Amino acid sequence: MVYDENLEDALTVIEQMGDQGRKAMLLAGLMWEEKWRETLARAERAEWLFERIQKWSTDWGLCFDVTKAAEHWDQRYQHRTPVLVPWHDARIEKRRQEIRELRLDLESARDAEERATTWALRERARAEAAESECDALMAEIHRLRRVRHG
Repeated sequence: MVYDENLEDALTVIEQMGDQGRKAMLLAGLMWEEKWRETLARAERAEWLFERIQKWSTDWGLCFDVTKAAEHWDQRYQHRTPVLVPWHDARIEKRRQEIRELRLDLESARDAEERATTWALRERARAEAAESECDALMAEIHRLRRVRHG
């Protein structure tokens, strides 16, 4: 869907902006929240006024079919409101999967490092033992040369 692609592109740009992008998102969120609160207040006022008018009309013997009026509204103003939550949830799940994969890679790297460290320590011990044996043999050679020349 074009809407999803545009939103993905916009969020990618905001992510690239770093702190400025986060501040822009925070500002957009605060502006959206202000509009949402204003809209909610207007809706609550409209509902209260409607209930009053409906009570007055009933008291005066007037009949008003709310269901029929609602059907007219629904047919006339059909529009699909974009839903951000499933899209955002999918994006979050994708990031969680990436984190899981990175954790597995990290665990593998740690295991490999432990194996390499163990191998390196074992080889170092062997090298030190060989060096020690070599030093002992060299000392024996020097001793034998002195005895022979001596």
